[in-house]
Order: sequence, then structure tokens, then C-alpha cells
Amino acid sequence: EFDVLKQTLTNKGSCGLLIDSQRETMRRIAEEKQHRLAQDESLRRVKEQKQYAKAVKADDAQVPEHLWNRRIDQGFQFDDDVNQEELRQQTYSAFRKFGWLLFMKGLRHDCAQFMEDKYGKEWSTRARKTSDGKLTELGRDQQAIMNII
Repeated sequence: EFDVLKQTLTNKGSCGLLIDSQRETMRRIAEEKQHRLAQDESLRRVKEQKQYAKAVKADDAQVPEHLWNRRIDQGFQFDDDVNQEELRQQTYSAFRKFGWLLFMKGLRHDCAQFMEDKYGKEWSTRARKTSDGKLTELGRDQQAIMNII
């Protein structure tokens, strides 16, 4: 009887609810931390890629469009006909533009989510500068994001 009573007291009642609540809270905190780390890593990679792109383009080199074109070709069956070449070039151009738009949309979303996670939903109305004109942490983060985009 004592063992049954002991199990009932430890597994039920407000103490059991408190422990379950604490476990759920700790799980959520761990998930949020993992999400923030992933966002930070994503923003770091974007900044790194942009710096690399600036360094690469600093010499006015041509963009290797043939790499993009090869990927697009994998999804289409173009004839080697001369009349198809114009259609092929239009298709390449449209896909590159669409891909760029999707990339920028995702980047803006990630940046806005980062700001919201770090500064709250009202981050866009908060001060960017202190009374003496120096950038706040929010202002510095916003400047960094503007340099990325």
C-alpha cells in the first residue's frame, strides 16, 4: 500500500503538473535557442557570401551564367534547333530573375524574423540612436542587415 501511495503522490497532483510544465518550458527554450542559432548562422553565411561576391566582382569578371543554365537545362528538353535558342535564352533569364526574387524574399524574411526575435514585435518603432547620436544595438543590427541586403 505504501508503494502505491508513494507512486500516486509523485506522479500526480500539482507537483506532477509542475514538473511536466517545467519540462515543456525547457523543451520550448531549447527549440527557440536552436532556431535563433540557425538564423544567426544563416545571416552570417549571407554576409560572408556577399563579401565574397563583392571580392569576386571587384575585378569586373563575367558572371558564370553557364553554371545556372546547365541547372535549368536539366529540367527542360530543348531541341538543338536554332529557333529554340531564343526561347532557351528567355527561359534562362526568367528563371534567374525568379530565383533571385525568391532568394531576396527569403533573406528579407529571415532578417525581419531575426529582428523580431531579438527586439520584439515592435522593433521597427524603437530608437536606433541614443540621445547623443550613437547607434543603439538595434541600430547597429539594422545597419548590418542593410549592408547585407
